[in-house]
Amino acid sequence: MGFLHLFSTIFSIVMSVLLCAGFIVISFVFVTFDELGEFPAELCDKNLICFYDRSVGYAYIQAVLCLLGLVVGMVAIWTPPNKETRDGYRVSGLFHILFAVGHFILFYSRLEGMGWISDWSLVEDKGCADPDITGDPFHRYETYGGKPLNAESDCFFNAFETTMVTHGDTVLDENSTIIKLDWSKADTFKMSSRSAMIQAANSVGGSYNDLTLPYYYESYYWGCSATCLPDRSEANTFFILLTIAALVTHIVVAVLNFCIAQEQDDDMPKPRNLEETQSLLQPKPKPDEEEGVDVKAPDAEKEDENQTEEGSVSNNPTDSSSPSPPSNFILPRSAFLF
Repeated sequence: MGFLHLFSTIFSIVMSVLLCAGFIVISFVFVTFDELGEFPAELCDKNLICFYDRSVGYAYIQAVLCLLGLVVGMVAIWTPPNKETRDGYRVSGLFHILFAVGHFILFYSRLEGMGWISDWSLVEDKGCADPDITGDPFHRYETYGGKPLNAESDCFFNAFETTMVTHGDTVLDENSTIIKLDWSKADTFKMSSRSAMIQAANSVGGSYNDLTLPYYYESYYWGCSATCLPDRSEANTFFILLTIAALVTHIVVAVLNFCIAQEQDDDMPKPRNLEETQSLLQPKPKPDEEEGVDVKAPDAEKEDENQTEEGSVSNNPTDSSSPSPPSNFILPRSAFLF
């Protein structure tokens, strides 16, 4: 039990530190939270907490969960639960189960945002796997353009109209009004370039305005194209790996804590049945009584000795009322003459 307790607490502390550091470093060093800046307030009408950079926002939440796991591990290693009770181990296990549930919810949201769930045909097209006009422009380009995004030059395209997808290497006529956008640049997604995006959408036969044309913030934040948005794509891949590691860590620590509690249950004395309890309550016989020897109190022994002496005197044939002749008394010879 001591080894399991030490291993689980040290494993929890080390992994919590590494995971927390991973989420924080990637969030602050490799990418920037809310990099595209402001977005229209009407996009948050139905959201209590609204932010479009959910990728990094989830990382902040997961870093907090890892910090809480670190706190639970520190408390466990400095104040280990009493060996006489198993509640401390169970509480610690429940905390890690809750942390694992939180990571799993965010893990599913990440898979959904990156389109992996849809790629596995588990749900309908969502996130980076949605080719609709309201979905991801990169997936829309590859779906209806018939050409994968293999190089950065391919990121210069127009895929607003499914029947008029313009590739990066498409040579346009001098009189053509088709406008292609460079989707590898963050500025293309910002509100400052909103008018240019509307013009590009209408250049292929669309009739969009600022209210009807979708915002593609999530396509950028989820890094839906590893070719056009390599930094964001790699960051989200690392977030997925860190989330899996966090899930495994909390599940393993929770199982170890419950195992320790179960070992204590097996070591604790089991309740006795009624017959065993009654036998324990009855006084144990003394050794002499077990051998059948009549043990009497000292006063009783003295009374028995007195009674024995009196009985021997009463059984004597000589009358106790007539005095017995002295031992040196000699009868005269005349007493024998008749």
